[in-house]
Amino acid sequence: MKLIATVYSHFGAIHTKKILSEHNVSSKLAPVPRFLSSSCGTCVIYESEKIFPIDNIPKDIEKIAKILDNNTYEILYNIDNEG
Repeated sequence: MKLIATVYSHFGAIHTKKILSEHNVSSKLAPVPRFLSSSCGTCVIYESEKIFPIDNIPKDIEKIAKILDNNTYEILYNIDNEG
């Protein structure tokens, strides 16, 4: 599935991309879609069968959304909803 991770800072985007790369997940940095807005203007787009390749999602990540076929998004993870 194609996913998009929004982050709190540009450093967080680079850190997220590094983690994905270490787990052989191809990714790219891109501007955040307006609908998903975040604290930072940069997001990470990647493809993976899992929501994230490691169990503990980094605190840098604000949201992870699935990109649907009709160019809409389904929020799969939101740090605000985590304990």
